[in-house]
Amino acid sequence: AVDESHGLTVLRARAAPGEGRLPLAGLHQLLRPALHRLPRLRPVQRETLTRALDTGEPGAPLPLANAALGLIAETAAEGPLLLCVDDFHLLDAPSRETVAFAARRLTHDGAAVLLSARDGDPDRLAGIPVLRLRPLREEAVLDLLSDASREQASELAAPVAVTLARAAEGNPRAALELLEGAGPEQRTGAVALDQPPRSRGELTDAFATALARLPRATRLALLRVAADPHAPDPESAAPAETADWDEPDPAEPSDHAALEPADPG
Repeated sequence: AVDESHGLTVLRARAAPGEGRLPLAGLHQLLRPALHRLPRLRPVQRETLTRALDTGEPGAPLPLANAALGLIAETAAEGPLLLCVDDFHLLDAPSRETVAFAARRLTHDGAAVLLSARDGDPDRLAGIPVLRLRPLREEAVLDLLSDASREQASELAAPVAVTLARAAEGNPRAALELLEGAGPEQRTGAVALDQPPRSRGELTDAFATALARLPRATRLALLRVAADPHAPDPESAAPAETADWDEPDPAEPSDHAALEPADPG
């Protein structure tokens, strides 16, 4: 969307997992190109926003949200504005709340808001129109991998590309991180890919962080699934008379963390 935003002013933030614990890091990244417009705000709003971004202390939510909205509206008053946040769900909590507050109110200010977020966080996006994206077709993922390889001036053998595309299961970010995790000789096919293929990048780091926080039993359950996705679930395979219905499902925490795909069948 940003590449097609000709004639628009763009305020953009790309959430990084490492900054999720820094209050207002996301809002600072988003508003930084517009901070020279701070003098146009009312003194109380200017002071509220300046103090929050300087100290990382949001204070009361409503004054900060109003101040941020005021700065965004001042930017939009100069011409069409695109407000774009990648991986909205990875923003620090105060930034998420402030950006969502603004997005619900920027309906007649010459501004468009585009937030990309992981599915499963409806409360954070309540009141904001949602378009759920389906996985990309394999052909589209292959085109993406081919373009990325050309940009990196690296060779990518067709069978390797197919393997990476299928491992990504239609997720474009996952496909690019799988490509990043493949060494030069693996990309050409001279050396076999790891099984499963390695990945490297922000999405991989975010999942690794979430995985490390899970109970040991849950991590082991996920490891079994990763080792053999088609193996029967030992819990479901247990006879009814021997199953312990009071025993918690070790995979349940991974469902809440969105680490385990739902059974499509």
